[in-house]
Amino acid sequence: PVTSVAFIGDGRALTASDDKTAIVWDLKALKPIKRLEGHQHKVMGLAVSKDAKRAVTGSWDRTVRLWDLSQGKTIRVFRHASPVNAVVFTDGGKTIAAGSHDGKIRLWNTETGRSKGSLEGHELGITGLSVSPDGKRLLSASIDKTLRLWDLKTMTEIKVYKEHEAPVYAVTFSPDGKTALSAGRNGTLVQWNLADGNTIRTIRA
Repeated sequence: PVTSVAFIGDGRALTASDDKTAIVWDLKALKPIKRLEGHQHKVMGLAVSKDAKRAVTGSWDRTVRLWDLSQGKTIRVFRHASPVNAVVFTDGGKTIAAGSHDGKIRLWNTETGRSKGSLEGHELGITGLSVSPDGKRLLSASIDKTLRLWDLKTMTEIKVYKEHEAPVYAVTFSPDGKTALSAGRNGTLVQWNLADGNTIRTIRA
């Protein structure tokens, strides 16, 4: 199974898989360019830096890996306490955030490898993460049926969003950062007003 996908740019994409690897693809030739190998369990989450030079992957082997995409090699390995499902770059690529089975989101400095702390509040595992367009806030989706909005500067929870009747598997900010869209296990999509926490619409797919 392929678990995650992201565009890199220049006609390339990156995919993650249960086969413990991530692959850089040439989308025109439809062929793999590089295989990113090193994880010891399925790779569930990935993200590409804005300059398209680096990528980050999160795995059930309880590690997060930072990659040099031009060389296809690991730059740094970050150790998590439990299996990782979702990863994102924040702070212009200077920080990595990773959500795991234990419901905690841990953050690290990409240059030093040092921990920047954790965001705690979810009662069950994290399934998805999304960074706001201005880079100041983080949204997390969880098996506990909620979304949570975090302030990345103060490392505090801003708001909890409850509407889903089943585990939430994905979440993303809108381009203007004012609303969000989430997807649940029971086949519903929910659009949220992030300011007041109310739902704008529910789409039963």
